[in-house]
Amino acid sequence: MLKRRMSPLLLSFVAISLLFGTVVFAGPPPANSGIYGVWYQDAELNDPDVTGGQVVLAWADIETSQGNYSWSNSSLTGFDNLLDQASGPVTIQVNGGDKPDYLFNKVPYTPDKLDSTVHDSQGTLMYWHNHFSDNYVNFINAFGAHVQGLSSARKSKIIGVRLNFNAIGTEKLVPDPDFGPNHINYQDNSNWTVPSGVTNGPDWTLTVQQNYQKKVLDAFISAFTGGTNPVMVFVRNNLD
Repeated sequence: MLKRRMSPLLLSFVAISLLFGTVVFAGPPPANSGIYGVWYQDAELNDPDVTGGQVVLAWADIETSQGNYSWSNSSLTGFDNLLDQASGPVTIQVNGGDKPDYLFNKVPYTPDKLDSTVHDSQGTLMYWHNHFSDNYVNFINAFGAHVQGLSSARKSKIIGVRLNFNAIGTEKLVPDPDFGPNHINYQDNSNWTVPSGVTNGPDWTLTVQQNYQKKVLDAFISAFTGGTNPVMVFVRNNLD
């Protein structure tokens, strides 16, 4: 087992500090630093040791029809409403487990749910199809524009936006090459249902996936980090 040893100088400093009860700090902690509750309930978020939480909604909650975005509603579950309810700073994100219904008329899909985060009753969309990626980029641009236009009281609560690829469900990017008892290869475009009037997408390849990831990453950077008051983008750790 690898063992790490503390230098004699550091050991002396620790011993003196413990003996005389003196501890030297570099200064006050950065603004909004601390513990953030992610996927926690109200009881945990109200703990005094927790600094803030998150505001999260599904893509379908916001884009009610193509190009029509609802940022608040009377039931206090809209994006703006959740920001208003937040008592401390928050991270924000939009998940893709539920995608707008109109996409199933514009994009190839399979009735199979290729990940546990796929919640659409119609199944899973071919995320690397141009219609899908174009519409997701349009949504990202609208999301960024809305956040940039928030009142100072609302925007001051946001410490950053989590980049979600929202490809297969929320987090999965590689379609199953051997799905289910029939061993369906969903990397092969011939196994997808193509809506009437829609041109099929290509087979899935790593290059196709990477092109999609770059398109989404570029959109987030452009939508959230431009202007005079940029919003930090938390980038996913599965960039290939």
